[in-house]
Amino acid sequence: MSLLEIIERLCGVAKLQAEIIQKQTEALEQAKIAGSVAAELADKRAEVATELDLIYKEGY
Repeated sequence: MSLLEIIERLCGVAKLQAEIIQKQTEALEQAKIAGSVAAELADKRAEVATELDLIYKEGY
């Protein structure tokens, strides 16, 4: 294998590593979004549960 072939293959590896880093970054950002949405939905579910409890108590 010539030096040029080695350099070419190393460039290919570097490109793959950059793609891995980009995908990992995207996955982390998506996880942050999912986490904030999950927290928001949990708050809304708690609000619904509280309102239902009040309706139940006031109805009887």
